[in-house]
Amino acid sequence: MSVNRLNNGGSVRINNQPQVNRQTPRNDFGSMVSRGVAAGANAMAGATAVAAPYVPGGAVVNAAAQGMAGAANSAAGGSVGDYGQGGTMNIPGSGPGVCSQTGGQGGAPASTGNAQQDLMNQTKALQEMQMSFNLQYLTLQQKMQGENRQFSTISNVLKTKHDTTKNSINNIR
Repeated sequence: MSVNRLNNGGSVRINNQPQVNRQTPRNDFGSMVSRGVAAGANAMAGATAVAAPYVPGGAVVNAAAQGMAGAANSAAGGSVGDYGQGGTMNIPGSGPGVCSQTGGQGGAPASTGNAQQDLMNQTKALQEMQMSFNLQYLTLQQKMQGENRQFSTISNVLKTKHDTTKNSINNIR
């Protein structure tokens, strides 16, 4: 803001146009709601990315969710979360439902000719698949807990702001 004096001490003209680009994020109600919607869309896109390989037609639903999350992010003014970035999660080891000893069709272990050894290989493959699913589930739980913490924080801040404003107005009366 700059102040210009006219006529050697006469009237004062105030220029309230910003001189520098804004450096802090916008925290008004509309921006907060927009970011919250985008974060929710990203969480939903992350959940569909995890479930898509196991649900009939999941790829179509996942693609629609990714598009919606992208639209919500662009409306919010950028990236809100790390969900919906490609549909896969960074899980160590092999992907979901894929065992490391594949040799047959569809991720099944190769047959050795020995029935007991084949049963052991299949059991090991199922355990690896279960561990992969458990890791994905834990990752999803952690992301959902993070979203819940963000929502609670924003909600508490907005409630405090509202209560402060309401008390200020009541004190003026």
